[in-house]
Amino acid sequence: MTRYLIVRLSRALLTLLALSFVVFAMLRLVPGDPAVLVLGPEASPQALQALREQLGLDQPIVTQFAAWLRRAITGDLGLSLRFKEPVMPLIVERYPRTLSLVIWGSAVAISISLVAGATSARRNNSWIDLSITSVALLGISVPGFWLGALLMLAFSVHLGWLPTSGYVAPGKGVAEFLKHLVMPGTALGLAVGAVLTRMVRSSLLDVYLEPYIVAARAKGLAETTLFYRHALRNALIPVVTLFGIHLGYMMGGTVVMEKMFAYPGIGTLILEALFQRDYPVVQAGILSYATTFILINLITDVAYSAIDPRVTLAGKGR
Repeated sequence: MTRYLIVRLSRALLTLLALSFVVFAMLRLVPGDPAVLVLGPEASPQALQALREQLGLDQPIVTQFAAWLRRAITGDLGLSLRFKEPVMPLIVERYPRTLSLVIWGSAVAISISLVAGATSARRNNSWIDLSITSVALLGISVPGFWLGALLMLAFSVHLGWLPTSGYVAPGKGVAEFLKHLVMPGTALGLAVGAVLTRMVRSSLLDVYLEPYIVAARAKGLAETTLFYRHALRNALIPVVTLFGIHLGYMMGGTVVMEKMFAYPGIGTLILEALFQRDYPVVQAGILSYATTFILINLITDVAYSAIDPRVTLAGKGR
């Protein structure tokens, strides 16, 4: 386990380093001058040039990246050109908000997929199975922002149960916090839940054909015991793999939901920073997304051995 974690963490650091450089270089190629953003279009050429030298924008990209990397190692992600304050506190403030959306969406996706997928598999070729698979296919086909719009129309406009937008910190009231979290988080998790539902159904149907399941059923083992003790656990490995992948994509999908519901998370921060050419904020925001995605994949791999002891991490690390 220790050797595997060391290998994976080493690869993760290299991946983050390469990604950081690519993002850093691409941002510098985007049209627009950060110096103009800070000083305004009426600033003199001498003042603009002086600020570019102060920010290091007149240096080669490799030199700029090396300087940024030295500061980033110590926790200094730069100074926001828009807010005129360090970037790290902005990320620390917004990250839990985005993470709460992902956690809620994951809970929705897991709950839907396990219940609907298992029910569909156990009622194979019935009208229940046909209904569940049809709804799951519809959920896969419909864009997430359209689902969000439907939820907003139903629960905010017509029923008036939930607010259409905004954010309330948990410290100011858990109930209000959850009210603002429910719709964007649910819209985020529904599409993933639809994909996982089909995977749970397919995986369970494959497991039900295994000889040990057939033998256990022939011995008179109760269907409930057969399902929970033997079938479900073995069917979860491909589901966990798919969930790990989609969890990372769900993290990226928060950008759309945050913008749609005016939810002030990292996604909204990155979008606003892109329009303002606030390079340090964009760089730090994307780095936080990438770090989370890599950690999710690491946790997913470790979860394999908990579900199925036959999966050895040592073998995966080679």
